[in-house]
Amino acid sequence: MRSWLTKAFPSLYNRRTLPARTRFVVLFPGRTGSSHLVSCLAQHPAIFVEGEKLVRLGLQEQAAYLRALYGSDRSARIRAVGFKTKLKDVASLDDFAAMLRAHDVRIITLLRENRLKLAVSTLNARRIHREHGRWNLVKGEARLPPLDASVDEIVSMLTQVDAAQREVLSFAATLPLPRLDLTYEALLRDHDATIGRVEDFLNVQALRLSGSVEKATNDDLRQSVTAYDELAERLRGSAYAADIAEPAG
Repeated sequence: MRSWLTKAFPSLYNRRTLPARTRFVVLFPGRTGSSHLVSCLAQHPAIFVEGEKLVRLGLQEQAAYLRALYGSDRSARIRAVGFKTKLKDVASLDDFAAMLRAHDVRIITLLRENRLKLAVSTLNARRIHREHGRWNLVKGEARLPPLDASVDEIVSMLTQVDAAQREVLSFAATLPLPRLDLTYEALLRDHDATIGRVEDFLNVQALRLSGSVEKATNDDLRQSVTAYDELAERLRGSAYAADIAEPAG
């Protein structure tokens, strides 16, 4: 039976009896499905999740944000609290890592298996931003026409996104924290099962969740890049040859 104290102060009772709230962060390099993932998680009544809140913040401002996010009291129904960030927006990786360790934050990495499609998607995101002032299409909007970029521009972006993905994995590997590695392709192939893995990792009830972000690029590179043949010739025999040879889907 509850004591008079827990009857008078139910929030105290909740803190004592409910399991510890899960804290998490989604680390990603961009164009890997993070907006879709977060829009799904935001629908869950037991999850509080925010977007890229570290952008253009200084070191002290970022530290204050993390303390407020992970340390603030929330309603008893919220069982998982987190946000997403690119590493390039972190003011100090050492300080960021220390904060994650101090709050026992669970790490979700979100990458893309096909690096060439990631590069094309990144270039397409810039087209979307120029036209709409945002980085993603929303449901109901038509996909973009084929990317009309030079092979040099695409290859340059390919090396950049490859390096960014490697940086995420390298940073996550230094953290002695629970970690879940996801891919964009897994979200496409088996959406419900992948979201279920995230819910299990965050210790929340499994619910069917759907996002609000639309896929912008045709998954068949032959249809999404005007210079496909020239690009395929450039990448033949390279570390990215398998990426351009991958069939649609």
